[in-house]
Amino acid sequence: MSAKPKLFASVSNYSLGNLLFSMAGLVSFPLLTRLLSVEDYGLLALVGSTITLIVAFAKAGLQHATLRFYSDCHHAGGAWSIDNYYATVLYGMGAIGLLVTLGWLGISQWIPQEFWNNDQVAFLFAITAVLVWIKTLDSSLINILRAKEYTGVYNSYVVLKRYGSLALILFTLFFISQNLTGFFIATLLVEFLAVWFLAVYLFAHQWPQRSQFSLSLFKTMLLFGIPMIGYELAGIILNIGDRYMIQWYMGASQLGPYAAAYNLTEMVHGIVVVAFSQAVMPMYLRIWSEQGHAATVKFIEQSLYYYLIISLPIVAGLSAVGGDLLMILASDKYNGGALIIPYVIAGLVIDGAIALLGAGLYIHKNSAYLMKWVVVSAVINIGLNMILIPDYGLQGAAIATLISYALLASSIFIVANRKIKIRLPGWQAAKIASIAYAMYFVVIQIHTSHFIITLALQILTGALFYSLVLLAIDRQARQLVRDVWLNFQQ
Repeated sequence: MSAKPKLFASVSNYSLGNLLFSMAGLVSFPLLTRLLSVEDYGLLALVGSTITLIVAFAKAGLQHATLRFYSDCHHAGGAWSIDNYYATVLYGMGAIGLLVTLGWLGISQWIPQEFWNNDQVAFLFAITAVLVWIKTLDSSLINILRAKEYTGVYNSYVVLKRYGSLALILFTLFFISQNLTGFFIATLLVEFLAVWFLAVYLFAHQWPQRSQFSLSLFKTMLLFGIPMIGYELAGIILNIGDRYMIQWYMGASQLGPYAAAYNLTEMVHGIVVVAFSQAVMPMYLRIWSEQGHAATVKFIEQSLYYYLIISLPIVAGLSAVGGDLLMILASDKYNGGALIIPYVIAGLVIDGAIALLGAGLYIHKNSAYLMKWVVVSAVINIGLNMILIPDYGLQGAAIATLISYALLASSIFIVANRKIKIRLPGWQAAKIASIAYAMYFVVIQIHTSHFIITLALQILTGALFYSLVLLAIDRQARQLVRDVWLNFQQ
Protein backbone atom coordinates (compact mmCIF):
# COMPACT_ATOMS: atom_id res chain seq x y z
CA MET A 1 0.00 0.00 0.00
CA SER A 2 1.35 3.46 -0.93
CA ALA A 3 2.01 6.07 1.72
CA LYS A 4 -1.17 8.16 1.42
CA PRO A 5 -3.74 5.30 1.56
CA LYS A 6 -1.74 3.59 4.30
CA LEU A 7 -1.61 6.81 6.31
CA PHE A 8 -5.37 7.25 6.11
CA ALA A 9 -5.95 3.59 6.86
CA SER A 10 -3.76 3.87 9.96
CA VAL A 11 -5.33 7.17 11.02
CA SER A 12 -8.80 5.65 10.51
CA ASN A 13 -7.88 2.66 12.65
CA TYR A 14 -6.45 4.81 15.40
CA SER A 15 -9.38 7.22 15.15
CA LEU A 16 -11.89 4.40 15.51
CA GLY A 17 -10.01 3.07 18.50
CA ASN A 18 -9.73 6.52 20.05
CA LEU A 19 -13.41 7.18 19.35
CA LEU A 20 -14.41 3.98 21.13
CA PHE A 21 -11.96 4.83 23.91
CA SER A 22 -13.42 8.32 24.21
CA MET A 23 -16.96 6.98 24.21
CA ALA A 24 -16.04 5.03 27.33
CA GLY A 25 -14.79 8.30 28.74
CA LEU A 26 -18.06 9.98 27.81
CA VAL A 27 -19.86 7.28 29.81
CA SER A 28 -17.55 7.40 32.82
CA PHE A 29 -17.10 11.17 32.83
CA PRO A 30 -20.65 12.13 33.90
CA LEU A 31 -20.86 9.18 36.27
CA LEU A 32 -17.57 9.88 38.04
CA THR A 33 -18.26 13.60 38.32
CA ARG A 34 -21.54 12.74 40.03
CA LEU A 35 -20.51 9.70 42.09
CA LEU A 36 -17.42 11.44 43.47
CA SER A 37 -17.34 14.74 45.28
CA VAL A 38 -15.68 17.68 43.56
CA GLU A 39 -12.76 17.31 46.00
CA ASP A 40 -12.39 13.58 45.30
CA TYR A 41 -12.47 14.25 41.56
CA GLY A 42 -9.66 16.74 42.04
CA LEU A 43 -7.67 14.16 44.06
CA LEU A 44 -8.30 11.58 41.33
CA ALA A 45 -6.68 13.98 38.85
CA LEU A 46 -3.79 14.64 41.23
CA VAL A 47 -3.00 10.95 41.90
CA GLY A 48 -3.46 10.02 38.24
CA SER A 49 -1.17 12.83 37.12
CA THR A 50 1.48 11.81 39.66
CA ILE A 51 1.41 8.19 38.51
CA THR A 52 1.89 9.42 34.95
CA LEU A 53 4.89 11.44 36.10
CA ILE A 54 6.52 8.50 37.91
CA VAL A 55 5.87 6.15 34.99
CA ALA A 56 7.86 8.55 32.82
CA PHE A 57 10.89 7.84 35.04
CA ALA A 58 10.19 4.12 34.97
CA LYS A 59 10.08 3.91 31.18
CA ALA A 60 13.52 5.57 30.97
CA GLY A 61 12.66 6.89 27.52
CA LEU A 62 12.82 3.35 26.18
CA GLN A 63 9.29 3.51 24.76
CA HIS A 64 10.62 6.03 22.22
CA ALA A 65 13.61 3.81 21.50
CA THR A 66 11.22 0.89 21.00
CA LEU A 67 9.65 2.78 18.11
CA ARG A 68 12.92 4.12 16.73
CA PHE A 69 14.99 0.91 16.71
CA TYR A 70 12.43 -1.57 15.41
CA SER A 71 13.32 -0.93 11.76
CA ASP A 72 17.03 -1.26 12.54
CA CYS A 73 16.53 -4.69 14.13
CA HIS A 74 13.85 -5.91 11.74
CA HIS A 75 15.95 -5.65 8.61
CA ALA A 76 18.40 -8.48 8.09
CA GLY A 77 22.11 -7.82 8.28
CA GLY A 78 22.02 -5.42 11.21
CA ALA A 79 23.96 -5.67 14.44
CA TRP A 80 20.92 -7.02 16.33
CA SER A 81 18.17 -9.49 15.45
CA ILE A 82 14.47 -9.04 16.03
CA ASP A 83 14.73 -11.59 18.87
CA ASN A 84 17.35 -9.38 20.52
CA TYR A 85 14.93 -6.48 20.13
CA TYR A 86 11.98 -8.21 21.81
CA ALA A 87 14.01 -9.53 24.75
CA THR A 88 15.84 -6.25 25.31
CA VAL A 89 12.65 -4.16 25.27
CA LEU A 90 10.68 -6.49 27.54
CA TYR A 91 13.32 -7.32 30.16
CA GLY A 92 15.05 -3.95 30.07
CA MET A 93 11.90 -1.90 30.62
CA GLY A 94 10.53 -4.42 33.10
CA ALA A 95 13.63 -4.28 35.31
CA ILE A 96 13.86 -0.48 35.35
CA GLY A 97 10.11 -0.22 35.97
CA LEU A 98 10.32 -2.50 38.98
CA LEU A 99 13.18 -0.52 40.55
CA VAL A 100 11.34 2.78 40.11
CA THR A 101 8.15 1.28 41.54
CA LEU A 102 9.91 0.23 44.75
CA GLY A 103 11.64 3.59 45.02
CA TRP A 104 8.39 5.53 44.56
CA LEU A 105 6.62 3.41 47.16
CA GLY A 106 9.20 4.46 49.75
CA ILE A 107 9.35 8.11 48.72
CA SER A 108 5.57 8.56 48.63
CA GLN A 109 5.27 7.45 52.25
CA TRP A 110 8.16 9.65 53.36
CA ILE A 111 6.61 12.90 52.06
CA PRO A 112 4.68 14.63 54.91
CA GLN A 113 0.91 14.68 54.52
CA GLU A 114 0.91 18.43 55.11
CA PHE A 115 2.71 18.88 51.79
CA TRP A 116 -0.34 17.58 49.91
CA ASN A 117 -2.86 19.58 51.91
CA ASN A 118 -4.91 16.36 52.22
CA ASP A 119 -4.63 13.29 54.47
CA GLN A 120 -5.78 10.77 51.80
CA VAL A 121 -2.97 11.29 49.31
CA ALA A 122 -0.23 9.18 50.95
CA PHE A 123 -2.55 6.18 51.28
CA LEU A 124 -3.70 6.48 47.67
CA PHE A 125 -0.09 6.61 46.50
CA ALA A 126 0.68 3.45 48.48
CA ILE A 127 -2.09 1.37 46.89
CA THR A 128 -1.33 2.65 43.38
CA ALA A 129 2.48 2.27 43.40
CA VAL A 130 2.38 -1.08 41.57
CA LEU A 131 0.58 0.66 38.71
CA VAL A 132 3.93 2.21 37.85
CA TRP A 133 5.47 -1.19 37.04
CA ILE A 134 2.36 -2.47 35.24
CA LYS A 135 2.10 0.65 33.08
CA THR A 136 5.80 0.41 32.22
CA LEU A 137 5.34 -3.14 30.94
CA ASP A 138 2.20 -2.02 29.14
CA SER A 139 4.20 0.71 27.38
CA SER A 140 6.84 -1.75 26.21
CA LEU A 141 4.21 -4.00 24.64
CA ILE A 142 1.98 -1.42 22.99
CA ASN A 143 4.97 0.37 21.47
CA ILE A 144 6.04 -2.92 19.91
CA LEU A 145 2.56 -3.02 18.35
CA ARG A 146 2.95 0.57 17.11
CA ALA A 147 6.42 -0.14 15.71
CA LYS A 148 5.04 -3.13 13.80
CA GLU A 149 2.11 -0.94 12.62
CA TYR A 150 -0.39 -3.43 14.04
CA THR A 151 -3.03 -0.73 14.38
CA GLY A 152 -5.95 -3.16 14.54
CA VAL A 153 -4.47 -5.17 17.40
CA TYR A 154 -3.39 -1.96 19.16
CA ASN A 155 -6.90 -0.55 18.97
CA SER A 156 -8.54 -3.77 20.09
CA TYR A 157 -6.27 -3.97 23.10
CA VAL A 158 -6.65 -0.35 24.15
CA VAL A 159 -10.43 -0.36 23.72
CA LEU A 160 -11.02 -3.70 25.45
CA LYS A 161 -8.84 -2.65 28.35
CA ARG A 162 -10.66 0.66 28.62
CA TYR A 163 -14.13 -0.91 28.66
CA GLY A 164 -13.07 -3.67 31.02
CA SER A 165 -11.67 -1.07 33.38
CA LEU A 166 -14.80 1.05 33.09
CA ALA A 167 -17.08 -1.90 33.81
CA LEU A 168 -15.16 -3.00 36.90
CA ILE A 169 -14.73 0.55 38.23
CA LEU A 170 -18.42 1.33 37.90
CA PHE A 171 -19.40 -2.00 39.46
CA THR A 172 -17.06 -1.27 42.36
CA LEU A 173 -18.32 2.29 42.87
CA PHE A 174 -21.99 1.35 42.65
CA PHE A 175 -21.99 -1.88 44.66
CA ILE A 176 -18.81 -2.19 46.75
CA SER A 177 -17.00 1.03 47.64
CA GLN A 178 -17.96 4.51 46.46
CA ASN A 179 -14.57 6.08 47.03
CA LEU A 180 -11.13 6.45 45.43
CA THR A 181 -9.77 3.30 47.10
CA GLY A 182 -12.30 1.17 45.23
CA PHE A 183 -11.61 3.05 42.01
CA PHE A 184 -7.86 2.39 42.09
CA ILE A 185 -8.08 -1.26 43.19
CA ALA A 186 -10.41 -1.98 40.26
CA THR A 187 -8.00 -0.17 37.95
CA LEU A 188 -5.06 -2.23 39.22
CA LEU A 189 -6.81 -5.53 38.56
CA VAL A 190 -7.78 -4.68 34.99
CA GLU A 191 -4.37 -3.21 34.10
CA PHE A 192 -2.58 -6.34 35.34
CA LEU A 193 -4.85 -8.75 33.44
CA ALA A 194 -4.63 -6.68 30.26
CA VAL A 195 -0.82 -6.64 30.24
CA TRP A 196 -0.69 -10.37 30.86
CA PHE A 197 -3.03 -11.19 27.96
CA LEU A 198 -1.21 -8.83 25.57
CA ALA A 199 2.15 -10.40 26.40
CA VAL A 200 0.70 -13.87 25.77
CA TYR A 201 -0.69 -12.70 22.42
CA LEU A 202 2.54 -11.04 21.25
CA PHE A 203 4.80 -13.90 22.22
CA ALA A 204 2.46 -16.85 21.71
CA HIS A 205 4.88 -18.64 19.39
CA GLN A 206 8.06 -17.93 21.31
CA TRP A 207 8.54 -16.09 24.57
CA PRO A 208 11.64 -13.83 24.52
CA GLN A 209 14.54 -15.65 26.14
CA ARG A 210 16.66 -13.83 28.69
CA SER A 211 19.72 -15.10 26.84
CA GLN A 212 18.61 -13.03 23.83
CA PHE A 213 18.78 -9.82 25.85
CA SER A 214 21.45 -7.68 24.18
CA LEU A 215 23.44 -5.43 26.48
CA SER A 216 24.86 -3.50 23.52
CA LEU A 217 21.36 -2.86 22.13
CA PHE A 218 20.12 -1.90 25.60
CA LYS A 219 22.92 0.61 26.01
CA THR A 220 22.25 2.05 22.55
CA MET A 221 18.54 2.33 23.30
CA LEU A 222 19.30 3.97 26.65
CA LEU A 223 21.59 6.51 24.97
CA PHE A 224 18.65 7.46 22.79
CA GLY A 225 16.06 7.03 25.54
CA ILE A 226 17.63 8.72 28.57
CA PRO A 227 17.38 12.23 27.11
CA MET A 228 13.78 11.32 26.31
CA ILE A 229 13.17 10.87 30.05
CA GLY A 230 13.73 14.57 30.42
CA TYR A 231 11.64 15.09 27.29
CA GLU A 232 8.74 13.07 28.66
CA LEU A 233 8.98 14.36 32.22
CA ALA A 234 9.08 17.93 31.03
CA GLY A 235 6.23 17.15 28.65
CA ILE A 236 4.17 15.75 31.50
CA ILE A 237 4.94 18.77 33.66
CA LEU A 238 3.99 20.95 30.71
CA ASN A 239 0.73 19.01 30.42
CA ILE A 240 -0.21 18.54 34.08
CA GLY A 241 2.00 20.92 36.08
CA ASP A 242 -0.82 23.44 36.14
CA ARG A 243 -2.88 20.98 38.21
CA TYR A 244 -0.29 21.01 40.99
CA MET A 245 -0.18 24.78 40.85
CA ILE A 246 -3.97 25.04 41.03
CA GLN A 247 -4.01 22.60 43.96
CA TRP A 248 -1.38 24.75 45.68
CA TYR A 249 -2.97 28.14 45.02
CA MET A 250 -6.70 27.34 44.86
CA GLY A 251 -7.31 23.87 46.37
CA ALA A 252 -9.06 20.71 45.17
CA SER A 253 -12.45 22.43 44.90
CA GLN A 254 -11.11 24.49 41.98
CA LEU A 255 -8.91 21.73 40.60
CA GLY A 256 -12.02 19.59 40.06
CA PRO A 257 -13.66 21.90 37.46
CA TYR A 258 -10.31 22.53 35.77
CA ALA A 259 -9.56 18.80 35.54
CA ALA A 260 -13.06 18.05 34.24
CA ALA A 261 -12.80 20.63 31.44
CA TYR A 262 -9.25 19.52 30.60
CA ASN A 263 -10.29 15.85 30.51
CA LEU A 264 -13.21 16.64 28.21
CA THR A 265 -10.88 18.54 25.89
CA GLU A 266 -8.39 15.65 25.81
CA MET A 267 -11.17 13.18 24.96
CA VAL A 268 -12.29 15.20 21.93
CA HIS A 269 -8.68 15.91 20.92
CA GLY A 270 -7.78 12.24 21.13
CA ILE A 271 -10.37 10.96 18.67
CA VAL A 272 -8.64 12.25 15.51
CA VAL A 273 -5.74 14.54 16.38
CA VAL A 274 -3.89 12.07 18.61
CA ALA A 275 -4.70 9.29 16.14
CA PHE A 276 -2.87 11.22 13.42
CA SER A 277 0.25 11.60 15.56
CA GLN A 278 0.15 7.92 16.52
CA ALA A 279 0.03 6.83 12.89
CA VAL A 280 2.43 9.23 11.24
CA MET A 281 5.68 8.73 13.16
CA PRO A 282 6.17 4.97 12.56
CA MET A 283 5.34 5.59 8.90
CA TYR A 284 7.90 8.29 8.21
CA LEU A 285 10.56 6.34 10.11
CA ARG A 286 9.86 3.37 7.85
CA ILE A 287 9.80 5.53 4.70
CA TRP A 288 13.14 7.05 5.70
CA SER A 289 14.62 3.58 6.16
CA GLU A 290 13.19 2.15 2.92
CA GLN A 291 12.91 5.08 0.48
CA GLY A 292 15.21 7.83 1.74
CA HIS A 293 15.21 11.60 2.17
CA ALA A 294 13.07 12.88 -0.70
CA ALA A 295 10.16 10.49 -0.15
CA THR A 296 10.19 11.23 3.58
CA VAL A 297 10.08 15.01 3.10
CA LYS A 298 7.21 14.69 0.63
CA PHE A 299 5.26 12.49 3.03
CA ILE A 300 5.80 14.84 6.00
CA GLU A 301 4.78 17.95 4.03
CA GLN A 302 1.61 16.24 2.80
CA SER A 303 0.86 15.04 6.31
CA LEU A 304 1.16 18.57 7.71
CA TYR A 305 -1.57 19.69 5.32
CA TYR A 306 -3.79 16.77 6.33
CA TYR A 307 -3.18 17.58 9.97
CA LEU A 308 -4.34 21.17 9.46
CA ILE A 309 -7.62 20.24 7.79
CA ILE A 310 -8.36 17.80 10.61
CA SER A 311 -7.23 19.77 13.66
CA LEU A 312 -8.19 23.41 13.04
CA PRO A 313 -11.95 22.80 12.83
CA ILE A 314 -11.71 20.81 16.06
CA VAL A 315 -10.20 23.86 17.79
CA ALA A 316 -12.94 26.15 16.46
CA GLY A 317 -15.77 23.69 17.03
CA LEU A 318 -14.89 22.78 20.59
CA SER A 319 -14.35 26.44 21.44
CA ALA A 320 -17.92 27.06 20.31
CA VAL A 321 -19.72 24.12 21.95
CA GLY A 322 -17.35 23.08 24.75
CA GLY A 323 -19.18 24.88 27.55
CA ASP A 324 -22.54 23.26 26.77
CA LEU A 325 -20.89 19.88 26.28
CA LEU A 326 -19.22 20.15 29.69
CA MET A 327 -22.51 21.04 31.36
CA ILE A 328 -24.30 18.08 29.76
CA LEU A 329 -21.62 15.56 30.63
CA ALA A 330 -20.34 16.75 34.01
CA SER A 331 -23.26 18.82 35.42
CA ASP A 332 -23.36 22.52 36.16
CA LYS A 333 -21.15 22.21 39.25
CA TYR A 334 -18.15 21.98 36.87
CA ASN A 335 -19.15 24.97 34.72
CA GLY A 336 -16.28 27.01 36.12
CA GLY A 337 -13.90 25.03 33.93
CA ALA A 338 -15.62 25.93 30.62
CA LEU A 339 -13.57 29.09 30.07
CA ILE A 340 -10.31 27.11 29.72
CA ILE A 341 -11.47 24.95 26.78
CA PRO A 342 -10.45 27.21 23.83
CA TYR A 343 -6.94 27.72 25.21
CA VAL A 344 -6.38 24.07 26.10
CA ILE A 345 -7.62 22.60 22.80
CA ALA A 346 -5.46 25.06 20.85
CA GLY A 347 -2.42 24.12 22.92
CA LEU A 348 -3.04 20.39 22.51
CA VAL A 349 -3.38 20.71 18.74
CA ILE A 350 -0.07 22.60 18.56
CA ASP A 351 1.53 19.86 20.67
CA GLY A 352 0.13 17.18 18.34
CA ALA A 353 1.97 18.74 15.40
CA ILE A 354 5.37 18.21 17.03
CA ALA A 355 5.58 14.63 15.72
CA LEU A 356 5.78 16.20 12.25
CA LEU A 357 7.52 19.48 13.02
CA GLY A 358 10.30 17.65 14.88
CA ALA A 359 10.73 14.84 12.34
CA GLY A 360 14.36 15.76 11.65
CA LEU A 361 15.26 15.21 15.30
CA TYR A 362 13.40 11.89 15.59
CA ILE A 363 14.89 10.51 12.38
CA HIS A 364 18.45 11.50 13.26
CA LYS A 365 18.06 10.32 16.88
CA ASN A 366 18.78 13.78 18.33
CA SER A 367 16.80 13.14 21.49
CA ALA A 368 18.93 15.57 23.54
CA TYR A 369 17.58 18.51 21.53
CA LEU A 370 14.02 17.34 22.10
CA MET A 371 14.66 17.11 25.83
CA LYS A 372 16.26 20.54 25.98
CA TRP A 373 13.37 22.41 24.43
CA VAL A 374 10.67 20.53 26.31
CA VAL A 375 12.46 21.24 29.60
CA VAL A 376 12.70 24.93 28.72
CA SER A 377 9.00 25.02 27.84
CA ALA A 378 8.06 23.24 31.08
CA VAL A 379 10.03 25.74 33.13
CA ILE A 380 8.35 28.60 31.29
CA ASN A 381 4.97 26.95 31.89
CA ILE A 382 5.54 26.74 35.65
CA GLY A 383 6.72 30.35 35.73
CA LEU A 384 3.68 31.52 33.76
CA ASN A 385 1.38 29.58 36.08
CA MET A 386 2.93 31.27 39.10
CA ILE A 387 2.37 34.66 37.48
CA LEU A 388 -1.07 34.11 35.96
CA ILE A 389 -2.98 31.87 38.40
CA PRO A 390 -3.03 34.34 41.32
CA ASP A 391 -4.55 37.05 39.11
CA TYR A 392 -6.51 35.12 36.48
CA GLY A 393 -7.30 31.80 38.17
CA LEU A 394 -8.12 28.82 35.96
CA GLN A 395 -8.02 30.90 32.80
CA GLY A 396 -4.48 31.97 33.64
CA ALA A 397 -3.39 28.32 33.87
CA ALA A 398 -4.94 27.58 30.47
CA ILE A 399 -3.27 30.60 28.85
CA ALA A 400 0.07 29.44 30.26
CA THR A 401 -0.51 26.03 28.65
CA LEU A 402 -1.20 27.54 25.23
CA ILE A 403 1.83 29.86 25.30
CA SER A 404 4.13 27.05 26.43
CA TYR A 405 3.05 24.65 23.69
CA ALA A 406 3.43 27.36 21.05
CA LEU A 407 6.99 28.11 22.21
CA LEU A 408 7.83 24.41 22.30
CA ALA A 409 6.58 23.67 18.78
CA SER A 410 8.35 26.73 17.34
CA SER A 411 11.66 25.88 19.01
CA ILE A 412 11.64 22.22 17.96
CA PHE A 413 10.73 23.08 14.38
CA ILE A 414 13.58 25.58 14.05
CA VAL A 415 16.15 23.04 15.29
CA ALA A 416 14.68 20.05 13.41
CA ASN A 417 14.57 21.99 10.15
CA ARG A 418 18.35 22.17 10.19
CA LYS A 419 18.41 18.37 9.93
CA ILE A 420 15.62 17.87 7.40
CA LYS A 421 14.18 20.94 5.71
CA ILE A 422 10.39 20.93 5.75
CA ARG A 423 8.28 23.64 4.13
CA LEU A 424 5.36 24.77 6.26
CA PRO A 425 2.02 25.11 4.42
CA GLY A 426 1.64 28.74 5.47
CA TRP A 427 -0.90 29.89 2.88
CA GLN A 428 -2.97 26.73 3.33
CA ALA A 429 -2.87 27.14 7.10
CA ALA A 430 -4.18 30.70 6.82
CA LYS A 431 -6.95 29.61 4.46
CA ILE A 432 -8.05 26.66 6.60
CA ALA A 433 -7.89 28.73 9.80
CA SER A 434 -10.12 31.39 8.18
CA ILE A 435 -12.72 28.77 7.26
CA ALA A 436 -12.61 27.31 10.79
CA TYR A 437 -12.94 30.81 12.27
CA ALA A 438 -15.97 31.53 10.08
CA MET A 439 -17.46 28.19 11.15
CA TYR A 440 -17.07 29.23 14.78
CA PHE A 441 -19.16 32.38 14.25
CA VAL A 442 -21.82 30.46 12.34
CA VAL A 443 -22.09 27.86 15.11
CA ILE A 444 -22.42 30.29 18.02
CA GLN A 445 -25.42 31.95 16.34
CA ILE A 446 -27.48 28.76 16.67
CA HIS A 447 -29.85 28.68 19.67
CA THR A 448 -33.02 26.75 20.48
CA SER A 449 -35.14 26.32 23.58
CA HIS A 450 -33.34 23.06 24.47
CA PHE A 451 -29.57 23.00 24.89
CA ILE A 452 -29.15 19.36 23.75
CA ILE A 453 -30.94 20.13 20.48
CA THR A 454 -28.86 23.28 20.21
CA LEU A 455 -25.66 21.29 20.65
CA ALA A 456 -26.65 18.71 18.01
CA LEU A 457 -27.57 21.43 15.50
CA GLN A 458 -24.34 23.31 16.20
CA ILE A 459 -22.19 20.24 15.58
CA LEU A 460 -24.01 19.23 12.38
CA THR A 461 -24.11 22.77 10.99
CA GLY A 462 -20.45 23.39 11.81
CA ALA A 463 -19.29 20.15 10.16
CA LEU A 464 -21.38 20.79 7.04
CA PHE A 465 -20.33 24.44 6.73
CA TYR A 466 -16.62 23.67 7.13
CA SER A 467 -16.66 20.75 4.70
CA LEU A 468 -18.56 22.56 1.94
CA VAL A 469 -16.51 25.77 2.13
CA LEU A 470 -13.21 23.88 2.26
CA LEU A 471 -14.11 21.78 -0.79
CA ALA A 472 -15.34 24.85 -2.65
CA ILE A 473 -12.15 26.89 -2.30
CA ASP A 474 -9.35 24.35 -1.80
CA ARG A 475 -8.26 22.26 -4.78
CA GLN A 476 -6.03 19.98 -2.72
CA ALA A 477 -8.95 19.12 -0.44
CA ARG A 478 -11.03 18.13 -3.46
CA GLN A 479 -8.19 15.95 -4.75
CA LEU A 480 -7.86 14.35 -1.33
CA VAL A 481 -11.55 13.43 -1.29
CA ARG A 482 -11.23 11.91 -4.80
CA ASP A 483 -8.18 9.88 -3.73
CA VAL A 484 -9.91 8.57 -0.62
CA TRP A 485 -13.00 7.67 -2.60
CA LEU A 486 -11.04 5.82 -5.29
CA ASN A 487 -9.08 3.94 -2.63
CA PHE A 488 -12.33 3.02 -0.87
CA GLN A 489 -13.79 1.65 -4.12
CA GLN A 490 -10.74 -0.56 -4.60
